[in-house]
Amino acid sequence: MRYALNDGPGIRTIVFLKGCPLSCQWCSNPESQSFYPEFIFYKDQCMSCNTCETVCAENAVSINKSDHRQVDLEKCTHCNQCVDRCFAEALRLVGRSMSVEAVMTDVMKDCNFYMESGGGVTFSGGEPFSQPEFLKACLKACKTRNLNTAVETAGIIRWELIESLLPLVDLFLFDLKAGTAKDYKRFTGIAGHKIFSNLEKLLARHDVIIRIPMIPGLNDRGQSWKDIIDFLEQLNWRGRIDLLPYHRMGIGKYIGLNREYGLDSSKTADMENIKLKRKQLAAAGFKTCIHGG
Repeated sequence: MRYALNDGPGIRTIVFLKGCPLSCQWCSNPESQSFYPEFIFYKDQCMSCNTCETVCAENAVSINKSDHRQVDLEKCTHCNQCVDRCFAEALRLVGRSMSVEAVMTDVMKDCNFYMESGGGVTFSGGEPFSQPEFLKACLKACKTRNLNTAVETAGIIRWELIESLLPLVDLFLFDLKAGTAKDYKRFTGIAGHKIFSNLEKLLARHDVIIRIPMIPGLNDRGQSWKDIIDFLEQLNWRGRIDLLPYHRMGIGKYIGLNREYGLDSSKTADMENIKLKRKQLAAAGFKTCIHGG
């Protein structure tokens, strides 16, 4: 993603790496959870020409009872004929293999904007640490070009991996989704003991912005929010916390991937509640920001 403004200082390019061990109920990038390329189908754009099915030499494309185009990845050779011939762009391939050099070629297209705005490159996902060697190689390539680097992480990784990349990262954007291991298990499928430990170690060693997704009815009120506050207040740190209002922009991706969305799709962000929570954090000594607010 080019010309990003909310994922680190200045104007930035975001490099998304596929693969994530978490299964957050509200994930807005479900296509980033798997390590492998996936096909996503936007039914509303489909012209029902069936070209995708007829051009596939491997007979990997099929149409189910709900008129949803599906691709059998065991048969698929990723020739991309089905995608290339879909002029309505209803069938798309998400994820591709790239070399470090190819990534940097794209990144450097906007180097003038980075220099003028104090921006750079942010690695996100998925969980970018799920591809540690590739992430390290990309970060090294950025540093040889004097680019500012940021990494967005959920922290569910070995500390040694984070520690090994500290010299190559200017800023960490650390997603904190809950205040207890029990809530982490409930919201994401994985308990958060390692996440809490990694965050405390990282705050003592590096520049970090904590980012809290504010999910209505889950972590934005009641005991779950109190647990987040209690965890934050016990930290020997009073830095910046960004509150990220919930949005529904990822729901169409679940439909396109033929998956069920984990939350009630009618939920919307409670901005008044989020503003109150911002005041609460400010009163506790944290610098706070609401994305989009």
